[in-house]
Amino acid sequence: MSELPTSITSARPPAERLARFAPALALGYGLVLYGLDVVTVPSATAAIVLTGLGYVALTALVLLSAAGLAALPLPRWSEPLMLAAGAGAWYGFTHVSPPHRGLPSWAAAGAAVAMIVATVGLARLLVTWLLREKNLLPVCLVLMGVVDLWGVTFGFTAHALATNPEAVAKASAALPAVQSSVPLPPGFVLPDLSIGPGDVLFMALVLGVVVRHGLSLRANLAWMFGLLLVGLGLALFTPWAIPGLIFIGLAGLVANRGQWDYSEAEKRSLKLAAAIMLPILVAAGLLYQAHVASLPTPADQMDRGNHGKG
Repeated sequence: MSELPTSITSARPPAERLARFAPALALGYGLVLYGLDVVTVPSATAAIVLTGLGYVALTALVLLSAAGLAALPLPRWSEPLMLAAGAGAWYGFTHVSPPHRGLPSWAAAGAAVAMIVATVGLARLLVTWLLREKNLLPVCLVLMGVVDLWGVTFGFTAHALATNPEAVAKASAALPAVQSSVPLPPGFVLPDLSIGPGDVLFMALVLGVVVRHGLSLRANLAWMFGLLLVGLGLALFTPWAIPGLIFIGLAGLVANRGQWDYSEAEKRSLKLAAAIMLPILVAAGLLYQAHVASLPTPADQMDRGNHGKG
């Protein structure tokens, strides 16, 4: 009886090397995350420098872990097991503490690693059964970028961040700030950043297609890492909610430019779909903003309540 075919058909460096070190990279992410979360340094300058280096190192480890796990030459039947094992481990780590209480640092690190494993397992399933053709990737990149922009600005993600940030944090790959035993300069804040599960899923989806079809993994990793750092910089230095999928999708489009084999009819169809979708998205955004602006603020509701009592 022969072995079932693997879902990742190419065995090309650097994919082969990343696949070999994938478990160590994921474990390394967890250990670095735990260390940065528990350490306290006696200098504000050291805290700032270590936090910046931590953002860069953890982002690289998340990206390389996702790439390595996506490139593992596993039989197809094992991909649901990867998803189930990661999801089960994540559930276990996130329930070591009672509800509405923070997780211990070791459990938070374990949950982040388990989330990466689960989302890569799901990405591998999607690549195996849905994204069999590389020409589907650009459509997916643009569509998911638009969906993430909508979600972070107006939709589910924005609602979850506003109403249940603790749950969002438990499902994300954390990039924590290093604590200092002395106060930071006035007005200076070191925030905890994170890479959401959708971002990890999307980067694994892109990298899985790249590995399967023999595209340049090195170019994709380089562009993705650079643009992720741009996104994190915007999240750090601006008040905006930053949709990470836009930067991941842009990296996939730029790194793989010239690799798509569309017919002229397919190109016309894609342009027509974009021309229809963009005005609808803009109009929906404007309508939503008008709806939010018309809602009473909490202060207005309190004022009305006080008048009613009088």
